[in-house]
Amino acid sequence: MEHFASQLRALRLSHKLTQRELADKLHIGQTAVANYENGTRVPDLSMCIRIADVFQISLDTLTGRKISPAQTSTSPIHTAADYYSALFRGDKARAQKILLDLLHADTPSETIYFQFMEVALLRTGQLWAKGELPVWKEHLISEIVLEHLSLMQMYRKQKVLRHPKNVISLLPGAEQHGIGLRMIGALVEEAGHAVHFLGPHLPADHVLEAIDTLRADAVLLSCTMPENVDTACMLMEKIRREKRKSTPLLIIGGTAFAKMKDPATQTGADHFCMRSADVLEILS
Repeated sequence: MEHFASQLRALRLSHKLTQRELADKLHIGQTAVANYENGTRVPDLSMCIRIADVFQISLDTLTGRKISPAQTSTSPIHTAADYYSALFRGDKARAQKILLDLLHADTPSETIYFQFMEVALLRTGQLWAKGELPVWKEHLISEIVLEHLSLMQMYRKQKVLRHPKNVISLLPGAEQHGIGLRMIGALVEEAGHAVHFLGPHLPADHVLEAIDTLRADAVLLSCTMPENVDTACMLMEKIRREKRKSTPLLIIGGTAFAKMKDPATQTGADHFCMRSADVLEILS
């Protein structure tokens, strides 16, 4: 990853950004950027995508990756491109076989979620935004991925914790994009905690009832659409007001919040997270 480390530093300097400024754009700590640049830490694929987006370059340019046809044809491991190609064609049988092959090869859940499913969804969103993908196909791809999330639950090995946390995850207001939140929740659950996904369109009073009944230690809220941020803020304000003595941790995530300079402070949340590892660190 020497190319990546030197490339990242060169890109940052050419854009006249400090490590702190780049870290703020990526919503990570300055230390992480420093580690990326000195080669002591390697970002995962989802982080590489975010870095490439910041600098408006391709992943291949960022990583210096050149894969020959021979390498791709003989590789025993399916690629994200294989998976997306099957999804794009609506070939459910092929897409499911790729998933099952990955599961039978003991591929980590995080790899499947973020190097296959998330990349496929990001690509789908990009094509839709350019008008190169019809809405029905976007919906079809999303539904197949949701089916695969359910299938993965049968293969997941959940850790046993001495003191697991109860976590509620939900989509504020009319927010509909919940696959990313489901992935985060699945990884948190795999780590040993109990996660309860409540979906969208849930009135605030019902959220409060769920917090009481499930004895929630934390509430995860995700927004991808800016118009749902105000609803999320009002919900968190009501939770704090009604649960003054026993307010669960309020954790927000999603691209709508990521556009803010200081999401947690601006919304009244306790934490802003874009990765399951960050959520798990908070819960520990």
